Amino acid sequence: MFNVKVRLHGQDVKEFALESGHEYTFGRSSDCDVRLEEHPGISRTHFKISEVDGSWEVQVLSKFGDLTHNGTPIQNLQLEDGTVFKLAGYDFLMFERAATAASKTHQQAEEDYQLPMASGQSEVAPSSNLPACLTPVEFEGSDESTKIIETASVGLPFIRIVEGSGKEETVKLEGRKWLAGREDGSQILLNDRKASRKQFELSSSPQGNFIRDLGSSNGTLLNGMPLAADELKAIRSGDVIQVGQLAIHFEVRDPNFERRLMVVPQEVLSSTPALMQPMPYEMINYPVPSGPGGAVRVDQSGSPVVYEGQDFSNERSVQEAKNKKFRFYIIAALVLAVPVYFLMEEPEQPKKKPKAEAASNDPFTKLTPQQQQQVKELIVVGRNLFIQGKQANAAEQLRKLHAILPSGFENSLAMAAECEEQERIEQARRAVERELQQAAEN
Repeated sequence: MFNVKVRLHGQDVKEFALESGHEYTFGRSSDCDVRLEEHPGISRTHFKISEVDGSWEVQVLSKFGDLTHNGTPIQNLQLEDGTVFKLAGYDFLMFERAATAASKTHQQAEEDYQLPMASGQSEVAPSSNLPACLTPVEFEGSDESTKIIETASVGLPFIRIVEGSGKEETVKLEGRKWLAGREDGSQILLNDRKASRKQFELSSSPQGNFIRDLGSSNGTLLNGMPLAADELKAIRSGDVIQVGQLAIHFEVRDPNFERRLMVVPQEVLSSTPALMQPMPYEMINYPVPSGPGGAVRVDQSGSPVVYEGQDFSNERSVQEAKNKKFRFYIIAALVLAVPVYFLMEEPEQPKKKPKAEAASNDPFTKLTPQQQQQVKELIVVGRNLFIQGKQANAAEQLRKLHAILPSGFENSLAMAAECEEQERIEQARRAVERELQQAAEN
């Protein structure tokens, strides 16, 4: 028999057993079997759990919000032992009811370790960005207590903070949960006036890494897209978090990478490999008799068959005559080619200036490496927002780029001009709408 455990922001709020033949509804309505708290992302009757052909399934009933399983939106899902799905700040866990108290205690310890703890302690979906695989966790204890005695490291999370001036700072994240903001006690200190005291929270678990905006005043961008307040979002190595002028790069690094590199002795690197010496041999023009079709005839020992009375002198004289004729043709061709070469030779063209000189005049090459990296990141984010039709956001990214590089990078100037044109059109449209509204009111 299966049980369902409901967690809100990491705290257990309800647990019940699923009875065969019964259907369970979840939502804000008082008519639901499991009533959830008021939240913009939760409908009155959001989803149901029912038994279909002997197995339990979850099905979304709302038209405006999917459930999330392993970081992927779902409409329906067959439930198994250990299945976890999410909605807003809620986690829903399916697990098989244990037969004895001891096994239940052991299973509960596993769930507490493996389950994501929603929002505040977010630990979710398997992530393909981790450089190594998980190994099973070993447990040790009795009915009264259970503890984890060993877990395998799957990679160490780091963040690289790039300020608007190009200054960089790398921070190694230790533990499982990290607070980012302007507050002095934050593990990730954000030195930007647009950052809130508590901006966002990062968390790590065996299922992956996650980010949650803590209701910040100016919002948090992940790869150019704004995060919803108090909602978990999977984050992978290489993703970029943006707060004001700060670009925060999230990276997961393999701690054993350098250990696995082969150390080559210096004497091996400095020594020059000896060239292969050719085997001494002498070319011998040995006449080989051939049979019909050019096949070489050999005896049982593999040696060429030589017939008695066979004369090879005539064959050698014919071959020498062919060689002399061939050499004559080569010499005649060379004699004719020399005057033709001088007649067809064109006057020497002026040498082109090396590309290095042209490249030296490129303003981008005069930037610091940090500024170059920031310009490349801003053009990527700005282009993505421009393609998505978010011209206002794209214009903001391009303004930051042009503050660093006024001459522009790639097609940034053209995109900025297009964004300004769209903004002018939008302002004109709004002005017309206001005039029509005022006329209707009068």
